[in-house]
Amino acid sequence: MRLLQDFAVMDTKRLNEARQIVSSKFCDHRLEVRGSGRKFHARHSVATGRLLSLNYLSYGETVLIEPGELQTFYLIQIPVRGHADITNGNLSFLSSSKNASILNPDRHTRMIWHASCEQLLVYLPKSKLKRFAEKFLGRVLDSEIVFQPEIDFSNPDLAGLRRAAVAFAGEADHGHLFGESASLNQLLHEERFIADLLLYQPSNVRCFASALSRSAPAIPKRARDYIVENLHHSIGLSEIATAAHAPIRTLQHQFKCFYDMSPTEFLKQERLRRIHSELSSGHCSANIRSLANRWGFHHQGRFSKHYEQQFGELPSKTKSKAHRCRFEKD
Repeated sequence: MRLLQDFAVMDTKRLNEARQIVSSKFCDHRLEVRGSGRKFHARHSVATGRLLSLNYLSYGETVLIEPGELQTFYLIQIPVRGHADITNGNLSFLSSSKNASILNPDRHTRMIWHASCEQLLVYLPKSKLKRFAEKFLGRVLDSEIVFQPEIDFSNPDLAGLRRAAVAFAGEADHGHLFGESASLNQLLHEERFIADLLLYQPSNVRCFASALSRSAPAIPKRARDYIVENLHHSIGLSEIATAAHAPIRTLQHQFKCFYDMSPTEFLKQERLRRIHSELSSGHCSANIRSLANRWGFHHQGRFSKHYEQQFGELPSKTKSKAHRCRFEKD
């Protein structure tokens, strides 16, 4: 039984019609049949939610799909049958039942969907992801969010994304999610899916997810919030203590007990995370010295040492690796 049958928007054997309809839902793209064409039969269903939409798409025949840069949205592609060759930026891999793909909007995308490939697609607008990510991570994000394009289902937490998408489709087919009969829990389910994506899929903002913790007592929480909100400014312990409504010694003791580090160490780590996020986005045009200086690290040697201790590689390697991953192979 085909998924999302009640949400069908296309059922055609005409290539140009298929390209036009899919373009209207996603973006303009090149679509070419690579097989004989006799089995070409395009089917597309769209179930629209609050933050994302769930899609079913198949072509019946081997096709080349080349949208270039998606620009305004991320697209998670989960095969439910068959396999596809995926290239997003400079990274290429085979997507099958063992893995999915997430297409970053700032990277050139080119794909071969092989005959009989059927996929569940999660369409996630860039603006909605950023707004949710900033609320979820408790930070204003200065850099583009960039994910590792391959989602590895051997990781149990990431396998949960597949189960959630399939469950979405099942609940939609039973009239419990998406569409006019969507339940009051629609938004909650969508937010949980996006939160798991941010928590478990490697990205340039996942370092902020690692800094999340259970609810903190009032003094450490006020101190942490003040630090995160004032990273761009020169702040010291006295300002942090004032914001936390506590004497410095009380602040240090409670912060250490809850976060297992001092407020100043948290400040340093948070600034390092900001640098890492920018370097690993593939969009960093600043040289590393000026970037470090902007975030208060004026001794290059010590900065590189601290960065390597926290992220396992030198900042120059992060930057060069991200640049290579962003641009398509020649």
